[in-house]
Amino acid sequence: MARKSSRASQADTGTVSQDELEGTEPDTEGTDDGGLSKSEAIRRALSAGVESPSEGAQYVRDHFGIEVTPQHFSASKAQQKKRQEKGGAPKARRGRKPKVEPEGGYLAPPPKTQAVDSQPDLLAALEAMKPLVDNLGKAQVHRLVDLLG
Repeated sequence: MARKSSRASQADTGTVSQDELEGTEPDTEGTDDGGLSKSEAIRRALSAGVESPSEGAQYVRDHFGIEVTPQHFSASKAQQKKRQEKGGAPKARRGRKPKVEPEGGYLAPPPKTQAVDSQPDLLAALEAMKPLVDNLGKAQVHRLVDLLG
């Protein structure tokens, strides 16, 4: 079994009245009545020229009424600096890349296929063999043809 919270035990013992429990509002630390967040207050302090964490925390406390620790000010300042260096550009979306439209507005024709019963072009075959003969020599190519034929 779980233990009762200390707040519930205080309500049972009568140390805290029921009206006080119902009247509590959610913790709104980080925003004041104007809806200004801690991060926004720190951004404004940085834009006002405050650089050191202790001075920045004091500036935010005095001007905006928001409690900020020097560590929080320093961390937010570092995040802000990192975002500015990155350029603030949104990250690229993942997934399939969109199709690229060809220049000129038309696609290249597909390669021609040969019919099943037609013979390959003899001239094209000989032109393809010319570099082979140049590299290996006539005797080697003749032996290859004999081996395959």
